[in-house]
Amino acid sequence: MYRFWDAIIEPALDRLEPQVIVEIGADFGFNTRNLLEYARRTGATLHVIDPLPKFDVDEWAATYPGTLLFHGAPSLEVLSSIAQPDVVLIDGDHNWHTVFHELKALQDSADTDSSGYPLVLLHDLGWPYGRRDLYYEPDRIPEPHRQPYEKGGLRLGRESLDPDGGLNAHLFNAVRAGGPRNGVLTAVEDFMREAPFELGLIVVPGINDLGILFPTSLRSRNRPLSDFFDELTSGTPLRQLLGRVEALRVDAQIESSDLQRSIRDVRAQLVSQIKDLRNEASALRNEASALKGQVVERDKKLSDLAAEMQSNVQALNLELDSSNQEISQLEGAVRELEDALVDKNAQLEKERSRIASLGKSLKRAERAQAKALRDYPRLR
Repeated sequence: MYRFWDAIIEPALDRLEPQVIVEIGADFGFNTRNLLEYARRTGATLHVIDPLPKFDVDEWAATYPGTLLFHGAPSLEVLSSIAQPDVVLIDGDHNWHTVFHELKALQDSADTDSSGYPLVLLHDLGWPYGRRDLYYEPDRIPEPHRQPYEKGGLRLGRESLDPDGGLNAHLFNAVRAGGPRNGVLTAVEDFMREAPFELGLIVVPGINDLGILFPTSLRSRNRPLSDFFDELTSGTPLRQLLGRVEALRVDAQIESSDLQRSIRDVRAQLVSQIKDLRNEASALRNEASALKGQVVERDKKLSDLAAEMQSNVQALNLELDSSNQEISQLEGAVRELEDALVDKNAQLEKERSRIASLGKSLKRAERAQAKALRDYPRLR
């Protein structure tokens, strides 16, 4: 709605000079900031109604003390507590039930005649939600007032939802457009038929269309505002041109939405691929770490084995040195034994020679004895 500020909203406020302003649906606060600046400049009070604002409420309340009154609840729980608002801007839950009962709540808090009913500015009276409900929280809508809905995209000229793209494919949209109690514009028209006083409606084409709902008695009570309304409704060719421009803008918006969805899909695929690659890299790192651990373990085992083999070699070398020493000692002993044997053999040879000599001497003695014995009788 903030795009209508310079051309529609601020000029209307300047002519009406409201003291109590209500904004339903602030979102990021683009229009809220404009309203706060206006209210501070003119001394008005701004009630902002939004269950889930996308700005820092405390910071803004401190910046605009006494100007901003924030209500963090659904509009139908709050409106009855705000007495006699002069202007209400409705851009919250875009469905028949919510908008119709918001307008009824404003009627209940107004005087019995039309003088107490505020000027109401409503966004999205055009395509796509003029004749089709949108549910941010479907369970909040009573079942009898809730259209069949699904998540699906919207396309110009197509009544059913597009499951493969289109505008607002991520939101809960009514399955079909048109029919009773379906859409923002339908809610406004139904309320106008039931209201106990006469109401006027001006639809400004473009940017999903802006509706200006007002009691017709307001024209006679505020001539500058009535003249401004006349300016808005004059220039039929220009309004037709704005309608064509709006159709082109919607086409571009849908194309942009489809492109953004494609980008999100590609990004999701890339994120998934990157995640898979990271998982694969992590697995490879884990495998490499495990292999490294195995290599380290094997290196340690090899090192321990090498140390053990070196120790064994050293032990064997020591045993070999000891054996060599023993062999040397044995060889020395053998040599001593051989030398002793040689000496013994020499002694034995001497003894043999001596024995042989003694044998010869004995034989000579025996021969001499035998000769003597032979010679003895004769000598006797």
